[in-house]
Amino acid sequence: MLVEVIGLVVAEGGVVLAEVRTPVGAVTVKWCDEREPSLGAHQVEWELDVEFRWGQDVLRAEDRSEWLSQNEHEIAFRGRLSLAESEPPLAHVELAGAVIDLGHVEGVPTDLSATWVELRVPSEKVALYPCLT
Repeated sequence: MLVEVIGLVVAEGGVVLAEVRTPVGAVTVKWCDEREPSLGAHQVEWELDVEFRWGQDVLRAEDRSEWLSQNEHEIAFRGRLSLAESEPPLAHVELAGAVIDLGHVEGVPTDLSATWVELRVPSEKVALYPCLT
């Protein structure tokens, strides 16, 4: 996903937090890169370090629009769920042209592919990895 880094903060323990603007919302997340971070446009991949469970942190969304939002505790992602034909089924969410891997979602009904979902992830469990160019 193409994001615009609009702010950088070095937090406790030297963790770099990047304030990023995406086509569907803005959030502040951990920035994972050995190089010096910079403001501006970056192609990134999302990492959500969560064991997802259907009905708890993955929910069917009423609204059918892509969205990204943050409050003081968590980040919400809304996009389309896809399930791979595997056992157990592996899931990903499509959001603003990006594919965000979820891995196995505990308890997800197998007939939900292409369903709009909302993910709720603790802010500290979300990271961005810039793609090397």
